[in-house]
Amino acid sequence: MCGMHDPVRDEVRSLQQNHNDRAFPPRLRGEVINGVDMVMVDADIAGCVQVWLDSSANLDAAKIGIFSTCRDEVQRVLAILTDPVEREYYAMLRDLANAVLQSQHGWHRTPAHQ
Repeated sequence: MCGMHDPVRDEVRSLQQNHNDRAFPPRLRGEVINGVDMVMVDADIAGCVQVWLDSSANLDAAKIGIFSTCRDEVQRVLAILTDPVEREYYAMLRDLANAVLQSQHGWHRTPAHQ
């Protein structure tokens, strides 16, 4: 892939930069909502995104599984959050995860992932 332009990775980099430019919602530091540690799910998704961006390969099945679980956790929490800034922050995180997951060869959406 050396020297090749990858529009999917470019899009994910842009989404990642937009997400990174936002401050973490202060009220959610140290919070666990609906069984989801809000800081950890943010860090887990950000870490998976960075691993993928730093590689020219797809994520392996184990990482896809972890990534999908984190994305699903964010989706569950979005149904509960009422603050618009918090909702926007986590919706952007979910969209970032979706962009990477949708780029993976062999990953198929199931009804729970739609």
